[in-house]
Amino acid sequence: MTIEYPDYYEKFRCIGGACPDTCCAGWEVDIDEETAEYYLQQEGEFGERLRSHMRQEAEDDGEAADGNDGWYFPLTCEGRCPFLNRENLCDIYTALGEESLCQVCTEYPRYFAGAGDYQQVDMSLSCMELGRIFFGEKDRIHYYLSENDADGEDISQEDQERLDDIIGQRCDWTDLLQQGGGSLEEKLGQIFAEAEASELLDEPDEAMLSVMESQEVLDHRWEAVLSEIRAGLEKLEEWRPERDLPEEQAADYEGYFTKLAVYFLFRYAIDAYADGGMLPELVMLRRSLRMIHLMCAARAVRQQGTFTMEDMIDIAHIYSRQTEHSLENVELVKNLGQ
Repeated sequence: MTIEYPDYYEKFRCIGGACPDTCCAGWEVDIDEETAEYYLQQEGEFGERLRSHMRQEAEDDGEAADGNDGWYFPLTCEGRCPFLNRENLCDIYTALGEESLCQVCTEYPRYFAGAGDYQQVDMSLSCMELGRIFFGEKDRIHYYLSENDADGEDISQEDQERLDDIIGQRCDWTDLLQQGGGSLEEKLGQIFAEAEASELLDEPDEAMLSVMESQEVLDHRWEAVLSEIRAGLEKLEEWRPERDLPEEQAADYEGYFTKLAVYFLFRYAIDAYADGGMLPELVMLRRSLRMIHLMCAARAVRQQGTFTMEDMIDIAHIYSRQTEHSLENVELVKNLGQ
């Protein structure tokens, strides 16, 4: 198996309770089958506490629960995992050790995707500590390959060639984005022209915003974000970082969005293998960049013409939590018909 990953993957370390927005709040925690079986067998007071908080999706649907599939921890009334304590630390980790955590808790903010004997590993900008590393590094993003003895999925020669073409195209585009010379807007124009999808760049903000408004709300700040943009859309469409920010902040802004473009391409281009073409992934790229830009514009206007790296980290974090943590929301954004 060939594994590809970005340089920031090895730089990341979870900061636990020091995180400004814990990943243990805001969404329910899915419990994988193996961990559910382990929790159900725990003895003593802590075992009883585990089982008292576990729920099965079948029960929610009024059906008979079967086996160890579909378990999760519902959130408390404060919107937190029931095992997240006042110090923002995990009671399961403290009581049973790191190896006892659910798969989703162990892996986050990492995510995995691939096909055939290729797997890519990346990290989600919904994690603010990852955002600090990601946006704080001024150099280009480098990607590395490693090999292991695991067997990949058997695919036909035709599908292998198609997969190779997708990965090759993605690499060409991420290289182009990170080359010196030319603006990000010009480079995106070249990419979309090569994909015969230039018309995607002309989608009205009104249409894009309607798609964002139709998402299932996952982050408690999302509706306020949408309302602020909707109320000031005409003004925000006229906002230009090169004109409306201090010179140094404007230069940083271009760098942030170059990194974001590379992030979205690397993360989603592989989906073209299943989607049958790159169009949905380019729709995702364009809409995500445009929505994040409007979020940044609204923040800068509210702050009377200033925009820091901390603002960029927070905005990318909000967008990622809201959109990238739901397959349904991702598919909604990808769908040009929406």
